[in-house]
Amino acid sequence: MLSAAPRAQGELAKAGDDVPEHLRVALPPDAPRGALGAVLERSRRLCLVRYEKERFSERAYLDHYRRSRELSLSPEQLAVYAGAGLG
Repeated sequence: MLSAAPRAQGELAKAGDDVPEHLRVALPPDAPRGALGAVLERSRRLCLVRYEKERFSERAYLDHYRRSRELSLSPEQLAVYAGAGLG
């Protein structure tokens, strides 16, 4: 991944101001211009998004169990899963 960064930066620098309309964002005054600036600003904004963990209610384990295709639990195991608050 680290070796890809200089190449990506070079490609973005080559693109110059050619940023598709749907990817354009307002850039801070001190940010690089063009495609490189747009990628850096979008990345910065993405990093600032706060992750909100889903509240685990008394019966939420059932929703999680139904969504999880890897779990196949016996009734005894499901009771332990429910009591452990995992998910």
